[in-house]
Amino acid sequence: MYMDNSAIIFNHQRSDPMEAAESPAVLDNKLEALKSLASTILSEVSSMKRSPQTPAAEINLAAEVQEFEIGLIRCALIRTGGNQREAARTLKIKPTTLHEKIKRYGIIPIGMAAKQPEPQI
Repeated sequence: MYMDNSAIIFNHQRSDPMEAAESPAVLDNKLEALKSLASTILSEVSSMKRSPQTPAAEINLAAEVQEFEIGLIRCALIRTGGNQREAARTLKIKPTTLHEKIKRYGIIPIGMAAKQPEPQI
């Protein structure tokens, strides 16, 4: 996998030193996006460590595509603070398609994990 590092820009300095700090919610979203990105990178590195002589019959394209889709959906949900309609717009798919993929892949939308009731004994 080749990445053009010139496209990655990190803004370490603010143009106005008196500019207000970002809200905690924005920082949380950025941290979640970074966690997801790091997880994806680690997954890619581990897949690259596999033997390059792996026969094509051992590669499951459907599973690889599914993992890639899950990563994209999670990143979109993180970037939009869990707003599925906005995440669908970001991914350029219909909200109903996104909702169906979330259900199919068992993705728990942001904020829903904390809201789910605990099972009663």
